[in-house]
Amino acid sequence: METVVLVSPYQHLATNALFKNREAFAPYGIDVEFIYTRAGGPVVQAMLDGRAGYTHVCAAPVPAAVAGRGLKILGAFQTSSFALFAHPEIKSLRQLAGKTINLTGSITRPALETALRRHGVTIDSVTIAGPGGGDRTQTGGGPEQIQSVLDGRIAAISVNAPYSVAALQAGLQCLLRFGDVYPIPTFALLVRDSILREQRDQVVNVMRGVLQSIDDFIRDRELGMNLLREVGVPAELLEGSYWEVRGYLRPDGRLPEAVQRLWIEWSKGELGLTEEIPLSRAFDFSVREEVLFQR
Repeated sequence: METVVLVSPYQHLATNALFKNREAFAPYGIDVEFIYTRAGGPVVQAMLDGRAGYTHVCAAPVPAAVAGRGLKILGAFQTSSFALFAHPEIKSLRQLAGKTINLTGSITRPALETALRRHGVTIDSVTIAGPGGGDRTQTGGGPEQIQSVLDGRIAAISVNAPYSVAALQAGLQCLLRFGDVYPIPTFALLVRDSILREQRDQVVNVMRGVLQSIDDFIRDRELGMNLLREVGVPAELLEGSYWEVRGYLRPDGRLPEAVQRLWIEWSKGELGLTEEIPLSRAFDFSVREEVLFQR
């Protein structure tokens, strides 16, 4: 059995569960271990310094791949998951003008800007805190972030499962699902370039395990709930988290070229890059295509 290391920002992220399905990876000789960083920026550093070879999160790793820092995106298996939840008294995006929100992940920012503009609000009129405002030392919305909205310290937060379920249960108002504006992948498979070059057979087997685990999760609710329980999703959030994760999974991992180009343009804007960047710098779907052809 070959051990591979996957890095994730925090333990309770619901999509971690897809890598806890040992029975999906074992037939391909793969055992997945986790390390956690508590923020997006350190995810990239853990991959580049060799502590981890893989990740499934996108916010910091995608711009790193676009910048040519030695990461590749192999497939995208979720085209939405993050949503913007506001204080119960806020019923419209228009009411966010002049207020502060915590935005997890830079990839959500372009969708928010477009959605605000459609409601007559400029993004400059909103104060953005958290990773989406450039502070990658902060993490996504947990219970403390939900409470900060209820207390009125911030107006809204962007969260995904399981905290999106917790936000609904706490009475927060869902103003926007970012994937309804743009199909923004939020669960992908990324690998360090050197592993893809030198250990392609390993990468193929990891991809096989991922695709099998997704199939298992979609087909078997009890298994999916158990995997979510294993990553520490609280009992009261299990049911909602399962259906939310399942509802946005895309088993084929396909990412249309138009979305790839959007990702590159958004990342260029964040990084201050102006040169033309080929899709091949950030994306390599050959492993995905090989595995799907063999299934």
